[in-house]
Amino acid sequence: MEEKNIELRSEQVKEILGRPPKWVIRWGISVIFVIIAILLIGSYFFKYPDVIPATIEVTTENLPVQLVSKSSGKFDTIFVADNEIVKTEQYMAIIENSANFSDVFKLKEILSDFNIENLSSSKSFSSFLFPPLNLGDVYSHYYQLIKAFDDYEYFITANYHQQKIEAYRKQINIQQKLMQRAVKQSNIAKEQLQVQERLYNIDSSLYAQKISTVLEYENSKKSLLQMQQSYESTLSSKENIQLTISQYEQNIFDLQQQADEKRKQLLISLSGAYENIQMQIKLWEMLYVFKSPIEGKISLSKSWQNNRHITGGESFANIVPLESTHVTGKIMLPARGAGKVKKGQAVNVKFDGFPYMEFGMVKGVITSISLVPTTIGTEKFTMLEVSFPEQLTTNYGKTLDFSQEMTGMAEIITEDLRLIDRFINPVRAVLKK
Repeated sequence: MEEKNIELRSEQVKEILGRPPKWVIRWGISVIFVIIAILLIGSYFFKYPDVIPATIEVTTENLPVQLVSKSSGKFDTIFVADNEIVKTEQYMAIIENSANFSDVFKLKEILSDFNIENLSSSKSFSSFLFPPLNLGDVYSHYYQLIKAFDDYEYFITANYHQQKIEAYRKQINIQQKLMQRAVKQSNIAKEQLQVQERLYNIDSSLYAQKISTVLEYENSKKSLLQMQQSYESTLSSKENIQLTISQYEQNIFDLQQQADEKRKQLLISLSGAYENIQMQIKLWEMLYVFKSPIEGKISLSKSWQNNRHITGGESFANIVPLESTHVTGKIMLPARGAGKVKKGQAVNVKFDGFPYMEFGMVKGVITSISLVPTTIGTEKFTMLEVSFPEQLTTNYGKTLDFSQEMTGMAEIITEDLRLIDRFINPVRAVLKK
């Protein structure tokens, strides 16, 4: 009971606890003020970067080419293996179809030697043949080419218009010889007429002087008329011959025009058939042939084998360019907040395939900003291009192995803001409202 009545706090203790020492009050306020001052000064000089996060895809300037099947079917032949180097226009695989692909290749070789501009002599025809080929859907167009070629060949070898032109030229030579004779006859008839005119003048004078009789005068006049008629006949003969020559020359001109027009039409038909079959071969290749558009290394999407089925729209392989080009990154940044992004700003990239804590991050720089936003669905995005001056070397000093279409998270450092501004800006925005 006595313990319960013990006084726990004496008057001296209460006095000490109820009145803090003066030095604590004096130095405590000073310390708090100094701390606040240090925080304010530090927040002015201490800068903290403003970061905009976004996804990034890293590729090269020469992007890989994906080969997608345009038709469904089984593989007839696969010519390449995975990771093999292929050349431009190299055939890599063929899907089964109604045509024999070796015959189609042979046709391409034939067409490569087929030069329409050089089809001007019979020699070119004698050395050019169209063999029977199994071309499937392409055969009808191949037949049209053969027919157009045969029509033109017959036109050239028959040479109908030229032969007729030569016949007219021979007739012109004959008429020119007849013209020479007609000119001589005309000259003779003219001289005879002149002689007869002089005789007629003498007989007329004698008749006027009553020296000759009327009969003699009339006979002289009759002879003059006959000479005039003979002379006019030679002139008519010359004109008829000249008219015949002109008609022959006109016929030659018409035949030449007809020959040129016919040749032009046949060449147009032949050229059209040639272009048409070229287009059909390209269509056949597009449907059934996988052909490399560039030189590079092939990466098969599956372990493809002969007789394995592929569906239309399914990827067959990717061709990775051999040329080592500059590595660039593409960022699709939402339009909101994109105005803060400027060229030359730093970008920190953390790749999905390389854990950040183990490999570090790669530093890049924004080199290009699209002028017009890209609309995807209902949202607008700004395209940013990022270059990597030190390639893919991280801040840990590790060089990452590059692969096409690498993805990761990019942090765009727009600007370094003072810490005090981060406190003042929200207050300023509220006050402005």
